[in-house]
Amino acid sequence: MVGYGEKTVAEVFRELAVSGASFKFAARGGSVKVSIDGLHSSLSPR
Repeated sequence: MVGYGEKTVAEVFRELAVSGASFKFAARGGSVKVSIDGLHSSLSPR
């Protein structure tokens, strides 16, 4: 995924979990909505 440098998405979320951030996924219609500490960002597969 572009935008995370050398880290995979799994590594990014693992670090978030270790840092105490809370997050959840919602998959709908081919896209994934990620909620992190009240921030919302949509990731769409290409």
